[in-house]
Amino acid sequence: MLRDLFIRERRSAGCRHRAGQSASPSKRSSRAPAPRMPAVFVSTAVVTDVLTQAAAISAVSVLVLAFTLFVAAQPAIAGANEGGKLILHCNQTLQFSADGNFSGYAQLYDAKDAVTQVPGDAQGVVYFVLAAFDEFSMPKLVTISFGIELSDPSVEPRRWGPTGETNLVYPVGSWPSSGSGISVDWKAPFDRRLSEIFWFCGYADAGQTVKLVPHPLKGGEMVDDAFPSNVDEIAGYGMLGFGVKGFNPLSDGVATGACCSGSGRCMLQTEAGCQALSGYNYKGDNTICSPNPCTPGVGACCIRAECRMLLWDECLDARGLFQSEGVGCTPTPCDFTRVETTWGALKSTYRR
Repeated sequence: MLRDLFIRERRSAGCRHRAGQSASPSKRSSRAPAPRMPAVFVSTAVVTDVLTQAAAISAVSVLVLAFTLFVAAQPAIAGANEGGKLILHCNQTLQFSADGNFSGYAQLYDAKDAVTQVPGDAQGVVYFVLAAFDEFSMPKLVTISFGIELSDPSVEPRRWGPTGETNLVYPVGSWPSSGSGISVDWKAPFDRRLSEIFWFCGYADAGQTVKLVPHPLKGGEMVDDAFPSNVDEIAGYGMLGFGVKGFNPLSDGVATGACCSGSGRCMLQTEAGCQALSGYNYKGDNTICSPNPCTPGVGACCIRAECRMLLWDECLDARGLFQSEGVGCTPTPCDFTRVETTWGALKSTYRR
């Protein structure tokens, strides 16, 4: 309609112009006519469509901006591993081995019973890192970053490794020297409230400690298997002491005391934790291991195949193997009869 009106108007103007020319030809101007701009025809539908799209784009932009500001203003959402802590636990039933793999041998079932102090006798020990969560947690730990702090280079772990199948193990800073860190990513998440995740072998030099700390570059992080993943800060770290007191971040307020084996070894433990160990005796709350209260009396001492009734310290001086207080030499517990076997059979029996 707008186009038709425009065309009719042009025709009417043209007729009037020609009539004026014929009526007064002598008044025609000698100046050249001004150039005319080409006419542009835009329908009302096109104009309406353009304006509608512009309004829609503006509305979307406003919504996106509002949503971005809303999300930025919200507090960080806690992941599945919120409140998770790392503890150190020594399994004294294991023997130090230069080539053993101790993955899966922590044998700890209650985080509060972790052994955090062992004798500082310079003997080889095997200890573990466990991720622990409270009773209401539903953890999904798939990636972790943490560090290590040593009171002296003499207790730097000689061997180490992650527990379970991993996608990536990334140590930094001459791991596991003091001040270094490590990140581990597993193929499947740990979903228990107490999970062994790492192990170490080292020597228990008297008066020294091994402590878990935040990663030197990333800090202490626990990452779940969500998409996108959630990152939670590690809420606490444990410490293992050799002849000195260690620390368990989950046993605050729980009394510990000296827990003695029949052979004279002492470790700090809760009463329930000590009673759960076969052949161990709890000496009472707040008792300590230095000086050692576990020195037993007379018992069988095996010096090679010979059995003698000696005190515990006398047996050690003779480089014998003390069999526990009250154990006699009749019948002898030192019968080390040679058994014919093969190297393959021995490896199959003692492989860890």
